[in-house]
Amino acid sequence: MFFWFQQIIQLLRQVLFNQEAQSRQLDAMQKAQAACCAKQTALLEEIYKYLTTPPPPPQPAGFTASLTVQSKGEVNMKKLAKVAAALNINDDGTATVSVSLTDADGLPETSLTTWPPAVATPTVASSDATPGPSAFVITPSAAPVSLGGGAFSIAAIACVQPVVQPPAQNVDFQVTVASGLAGQTSPVSEDAGTLSIVADPNAIGGFAAVITEP
Repeated sequence: MFFWFQQIIQLLRQVLFNQEAQSRQLDAMQKAQAACCAKQTALLEEIYKYLTTPPPPPQPAGFTASLTVQSKGEVNMKKLAKVAAALNINDDGTATVSVSLTDADGLPETSLTTWPPAVATPTVASSDATPGPSAFVITPSAAPVSLGGGAFSIAAIACVQPVVQPPAQNVDFQVTVASGLAGQTSPVSEDAGTLSIVADPNAIGGFAAVITEP
């Protein structure tokens, strides 16, 4: 009888031990499952975040930029590449020399109202000055005078009582800019036209200049 009672006690202890072991195993499995679920949830959240909010595009390795600001009325000096010149006959029989600055294609810079300080003041010379004496006297302006539309008067030309016989014919006038034009490395000259001295019909014994073809 006592032996049978001991066997029952032993069996009960074994059942209790097995239940505790199973409980511990179940608890460990639940913890492992919870950790796995947490990892899967975090991964799914990352995937959802990527799909709904794509990452920004990669930035360029480097970038530089420059900005040139040109004020209203300011002239782009890089455009002033050439000079154009012309002779104009006045009512009193004298002549004036006018010039304008142009771009490389010969289009005048019409917005100029004052002569650019960076560009040398043009000079005027006549073809009969050498060996001379010239039949004309050239009086340069103190500074180029704006005529409007980008043109400037730079000199006045007057006839001298003919110093050669017959009176001077087809005297050519050259305008030269020493420096300051875009890309200029040497003086630039432009033909302004030619003048001839003729009798002045408005002044007996006087003379006047007329523009002539060379």
